[in-house]
Amino acid sequence: MISYCLACDEEFLTANNKTGKKFRFCPFCGDDVDVKHDRVITLDKPLHRHRAWTKEEDQTLIYGRKNNVPYKEISESLGEHRTPKACRERIVVLRKEGVFEKSKGRSSFYEYKGKRYTIKELSEIYGVHPTTLYKRIYDGMSVDEAVKKPIKKTGRYNPKYYKNRRVVK
Repeated sequence: MISYCLACDEEFLTANNKTGKKFRFCPFCGDDVDVKHDRVITLDKPLHRHRAWTKEEDQTLIYGRKNNVPYKEISESLGEHRTPKACRERIVVLRKEGVFEKSKGRSSFYEYKGKRYTIKELSEIYGVHPTTLYKRIYDGMSVDEAVKKPIKKTGRYNPKYYKNRRVVK
């Protein structure tokens, strides 16, 4: 909405007030008595905040997820306008459309020191909680970094995962 200040002869933009209050202040002189509503601005077409996904971006996203690439890396390869959250939400839309199928619950294998392991096997061998290990790998760490990174002590202790901790060289 465009408002007009009679005191200083200036036009300025104001937002529609959802509460119904009619208090408008002039940004130039600070007066609210002589402020009149001049006209309302309307847009010919609605504003779209988000840019539509292209076929190339969808193909990159699908290829990355099929190869267990973290969302953070996929979003960086797509450019500055695509966040990891936007990539996750787009995968949900692609699944609903039937373009990308959800995995059948098969466990992923990770190669470490020339052998293939599941998250559960790595957690049992190296004494890192499976959720911690999964989160580290999901956030972009290599398997080697995820296994060797020290565990933060938060006050909680589960002896099942920490009693046979080995030092990895």
